[in-house]
Amino acid sequence: PQLLTGAHPAEDGWAAALRAPAWVVRRYGPEAVGCYPMPTGLRRQLLEARRRLLWAHESGVGASAYEESDARSVTFVCVLEGSETPAGQVQYDPSTRRLRQMVVLPQFRKLGIGCALVRAVASIHAEKVAGGSVNGPGAEGDASPPLRVHAWQRSEAFYTRCGFAREGDPYESNGVRCVRMAYATLE
Repeated sequence: PQLLTGAHPAEDGWAAALRAPAWVVRRYGPEAVGCYPMPTGLRRQLLEARRRLLWAHESGVGASAYEESDARSVTFVCVLEGSETPAGQVQYDPSTRRLRQMVVLPQFRKLGIGCALVRAVASIHAEKVAGGSVNGPGAEGDASPPLRVHAWQRSEAFYTRCGFAREGDPYESNGVRCVRMAYATLE
């Protein structure tokens, strides 16, 4: 007989028996694009998550650097079902056609939340492209400008799994190595 200690979830097998939390993706943003404003408490929690998990790693970046783009962006928030507990967020800026400010809280990673948020943005982007309402010019002769992300290089594998492909060489932004990526497929 094998003693299951609980100290090694992968080896003991008990982690597989735990149910993943149920969650839903909600959309918030400017009323001008048909969104509801984000509740204040939820906004505070997500700003704190961005401060801790994103901005703390960048040189001289904080909330004030993002006020303008936050105001025009649509924010997709993953919350635990039946609560206002955020598990993650991502923003879509229709003026730049970019996915931005992706963050999934550490305790909710590896549950598919990040890719679900990307799919939500990609779906809205595709609707806007199909309806001709994506702001800003695309590449010459490009009838469907791609969704893009300027991601930290260390998260490139995640974005690749979600359907993005790298465009060009890595670069540095705010003290962090980054890569430009374009969305290729909706998995």
